[in-house]
Amino acid sequence: MMLKSILAIAAAANIAAALPTYKVPTSIKSILKSSFCVLPDEFVITNFQIWTPAAGNNRSTIIDFDYSDQSTHLDTKCHFNETSVNVGPEGSAARYACELDWIHFIWENNDLTMIEKVCPLEEQ
Repeated sequence: MMLKSILAIAAAANIAAALPTYKVPTSIKSILKSSFCVLPDEFVITNFQIWTPAAGNNRSTIIDFDYSDQSTHLDTKCHFNETSVNVGPEGSAARYACELDWIHFIWENNDLTMIEKVCPLEEQ
């Protein structure tokens, strides 16, 4: 079941107003209990940079940031540019993989949503 394997974490309504650390709500953790999974407690987004083209410039937005989750002992870099491939399910918001491919993000309407697969080694 997808809910068991993926934990979606909304990282704040607007990245400019977001706190640098986000704690996963207890209600979500209780849904995802599994002996094969490590549930993240919190994550941190650092070095967030965004470049948006000026009017008349046909290049796409470029986004770079670092994602760190000390509770699951992982760090990864995340990038978005005109060659980024949507790895999300058909019919949902475009989702992009970070360098560790079980960490995804959605950038939509200046909102950043992080998705960390909590059972990366579990069979689908």
